[in-house]
Amino acid sequence: MKEFLTEGFKEGGLDLSDYPLTHEYSPSSPPSEELLNIAQDNHNQGSFNPTGNKWDMNFEELTRTIKWISVQEDLNYPPEKGNQGRLMCLKRYIEAIECINSDNYSLGEVIDRATIKNEPPPDDWDDIEYPNIF
Repeated sequence: MKEFLTEGFKEGGLDLSDYPLTHEYSPSSPPSEELLNIAQDNHNQGSFNPTGNKWDMNFEELTRTIKWISVQEDLNYPPEKGNQGRLMCLKRYIEAIECINSDNYSLGEVIDRATIKNEPPPDDWDDIEYPNIF
């Protein structure tokens, strides 16, 4: 998944046929109430819409959404002006993946880092290898 996301952020989109494991994904159920509660508790800016976040997407829809999020981040935080742009949200995706098997970090921490307003989180996590996409 990390390789898939990294290549997608480098290229601005991917041919899903190059990633056969993506064909095995199918949304089995919406996010759990526990996950939605974690998101709501840790969402530190604006409002959180739990109803809108209950719906799951298929892999193609998710991939398309991530592509447009990366474009928006480059517009909001242009890398040519010294900002992280799409790298900032890619780092949060990588951190969320790392939380799956980590005792050191929680999804709540990733959400906190993703919702910091007007700047990236202060430090990268030391034990995570972040990709270089520029």
